[in-house]
Amino acid sequence: MGKSNREKIYQTACSLFSEYGYKNVSIRDIASKIHIRASSIYNHFPEKAAILDEVVLRFSQDLRALGMNDVPENLDDLLIRNGPEAVLSDLMLAPVDLLQNEKFFVPVRIVTRGQYFHEGIRDFLYNEFFSRPRKLVTLVLERVRMLGWHFDCSTDFLTAELLAPVAANFYERSLQKENRHFDSGRIRDALRHHVCFIWRAASMESVGEEP
Repeated sequence: MGKSNREKIYQTACSLFSEYGYKNVSIRDIASKIHIRASSIYNHFPEKAAILDEVVLRFSQDLRALGMNDVPENLDDLLIRNGPEAVLSDLMLAPVDLLQNEKFFVPVRIVTRGQYFHEGIRDFLYNEFFSRPRKLVTLVLERVRMLGWHFDCSTDFLTAELLAPVAANFYERSLQKENRHFDSGRIRDALRHHVCFIWRAASMESVGEEP
């Protein structure tokens, strides 16, 4: 029963945080929504911030389970079979696919709003949506070069150019609740065109045998 009550408190708090913003929701608001005393919540969470900490923890665990920033299996085979444009496009589209998943819509909105006042959330967002994707794209580009493709700029510069619109779309869509059912097809097409444009602008003729 205790675990069930704790989960009910957690889910209710998440719903309210997502709709009204963390700072605009009180423990009393959460308690009122599920018709319990505010003091009952403290049996499960010592303070409101503890609920936010759990949002970050669960979101982090879910992303690990999803493997969003993991190196694709058989990366070399994928690059040779599909080409760099297709592989890079798939990496860029992972955050869009994440937003389409109803399971992630609420935590995404909570953490993107919470970054402005919560250091733990800022660290989480930096690691999961900047540092790890950047390392992944850099690794893929290094493999691209080793397999015989060449691009006329630094790996760091090309990585930044590829990731820039992904971050913009991710934050814009997640912060606007009217975009719960946003046109993912249009965004996917735009990102694919972006990757195609950046890759073709940066790449040169391969040296030696084509992969």
